[in-house]
Amino acid sequence: MPANVTPQFKKAQAEFLAAKTLEEKIEKLKNMISLAPKHKGSENLLANLKTRLAKLKQELQRQKKVKKHKTAGIKKEGDAQITLLGYTNSGKFLLLSKLTNVTPLISKFFYTTKKPEQGMFNIRALIQVLDLPSLKDNEDDNEALSYANNSDLILIVVCSVDEIKKILKKLKNKNILIVINKINILDSSNINKIKKEFSGAIEISALKSKGLDLLKQKIFSSLNIILVYTKQPGHEPEKKPIVLKKGSCVEDFAIKIHKDFVKDFKFAKIWRQKQDKFQFQRVGLKYALKDEDIVEVHI
Repeated sequence: MPANVTPQFKKAQAEFLAAKTLEEKIEKLKNMISLAPKHKGSENLLANLKTRLAKLKQELQRQKKVKKHKTAGIKKEGDAQITLLGYTNSGKFLLLSKLTNVTPLISKFFYTTKKPEQGMFNIRALIQVLDLPSLKDNEDDNEALSYANNSDLILIVVCSVDEIKKILKKLKNKNILIVINKINILDSSNINKIKKEFSGAIEISALKSKGLDLLKQKIFSSLNIILVYTKQPGHEPEKKPIVLKKGSCVEDFAIKIHKDFVKDFKFAKIWRQKQDKFQFQRVGLKYALKDEDIVEVHI
């Protein structure tokens, strides 16, 4: 930065760094540009500011598009969102109630779920579950498929191979877990046929509460997330973890805490479980994190 910037520019820079929303950042950055020195020595500064402004505007447009195209109604909450997808009478809503303690709607009629129903459960991370309206193989499926394709994991709740194949053709989201429900009444040959063709399928009975603990564990592992705990120097680790995608590094962790941590980063200390050969290790931004890591960022 040129040494001859004005006090007004420095004040505008401080306001930009303190801005919370993209809209605020864009307005504060415009003010910085208007107050920046206009001479040969400031050309690089102005170019960098204008490039940064263009990127912020692009990000704002991207967020507006996502918001516009996002299915209206229920927004994502918790650390991850899963959706229950299937045909009528597959037992999706009863499964939702067993996973999340939502009161089940008992009906002798088909297509009981008219709109997405939601609940939450906690298995190391807070998981939002949506029970989507049953598929009908017509344009009425569009809303349910939109929710499913935007979720972190789809549970296809089925009773036959044909149902699975029909649903898979409709989906763009490939993070899928096949759940064979009603094993208490299904013919064993039908169950074996599904498992032979789809080896990762989970067997449950929502009605009898069978297989639900294994299903929850499989849901967590299929979400491909890790839990990392932050620690301040001289203090115990925080009890609430930071949820990250598998393969994340210290840089991803630092950004999640505060964007300026990367800019001011010096090093991080990593604590791992006892079976590792070290108590802690000093690492850089690109160091890959593992589940249950404890991270102390130094800036």
